[in-house]
Amino acid sequence: MALAEHVERLEMGLAAWNQWRAANPELKPDLSGLTLGPHEIILQNANFQGCDLSGASFQNTQLSNADFSRADLRRAKFQGGSVKRAKFWNCDCTGMELAGGLAVGAHFKEARLTRARLVNQNCTQAILNTVDLTGAVLNNVSLTESKLKDTNFSGAVLEWVNLTGAEFRGSKFSHRTKLRVRFDENHSSFSDGSDELVYSASDRLNWGFLRAIGRFPLFAVSWSALLACLVTINTIGLLNERMLIDSIQYPVPVPHRMSFILLGSLLLVVGTTIYRTRCPLRVQEFSETRWVEEHGHPRLLYVSEKLSRRGSQWLTALSTLLGGILGLVLVGERIWISAGYVWRFGLERTLRWVLDAVTALL
Repeated sequence: MALAEHVERLEMGLAAWNQWRAANPELKPDLSGLTLGPHEIILQNANFQGCDLSGASFQNTQLSNADFSRADLRRAKFQGGSVKRAKFWNCDCTGMELAGGLAVGAHFKEARLTRARLVNQNCTQAILNTVDLTGAVLNNVSLTESKLKDTNFSGAVLEWVNLTGAEFRGSKFSHRTKLRVRFDENHSSFSDGSDELVYSASDRLNWGFLRAIGRFPLFAVSWSALLACLVTINTIGLLNERMLIDSIQYPVPVPHRMSFILLGSLLLVVGTTIYRTRCPLRVQEFSETRWVEEHGHPRLLYVSEKLSRRGSQWLTALSTLLGGILGLVLVGERIWISAGYVWRFGLERTLRWVLDAVTALL
């Protein structure tokens, strides 16, 4: 609960509050749980540096150019009103809510906005460099021309967010980030820093990386191999059951490598089929470079899809990897056996030719 003395100081008026703060810079006022509004209150240029405003509620409060640096704003609510050009430097804004107001030019450098909610908010030209937005929800927010350098978007949900002209250099995204963003036609993907996005080690395995699967005819080959295995096994089973050909000695054995071929083909069929059906068509059709450089589309629209459907990504990678290993082992075995034949019979013939040549010379 807020200290009554500190609340009284604020109720004395903005000028008196700022003078008191200037005279007592080491004091950290306790205004936790404070409620202001719903009638409009003018607190422009207010000094709230280092204040405890956790759980506070600001309704229709004009806080333009206010200074909240190093303040505790956990679970604070700003509904309506304005925080234009307000400073939130190094604030703990965990669970904070900004709704239906103006935050144009607001400065959140190094603030913690984990699990924060920004709804119907105009944050044009806001500065959110090195801000932690883990688990935050941004719905119908304008971040046009904002600075988002080294911002952590892991697990954030961005719904209908306008990012035209924003800069993302060094920002971190993950498969838990939900992006439904938009860009105006004047947005430039070559100057927004999106070519320097940061991903966690686990997110480097994504649809963009697995896109190499689509560059090989594995889908058709794996299905053909699987069908060939099934036809062969069923044909052998039918022959053994009905003994249709008298000249064959029964039972006809199934080739011992057939089980490995069947398993490898099945794994490749699973992996390539998941890729075909679950990988976004945008990623299948375009590489990230082509999407941005040749077609001039925003990179984040591609990133949002290449990081999607995490479970399907891992199933595709695992199935294709195991099936590919089995296939390479079988092919490598045949190459080794063939090399042995060449070595034995080819070497013997070569030595015989050399001996005949030497004998003829002698």
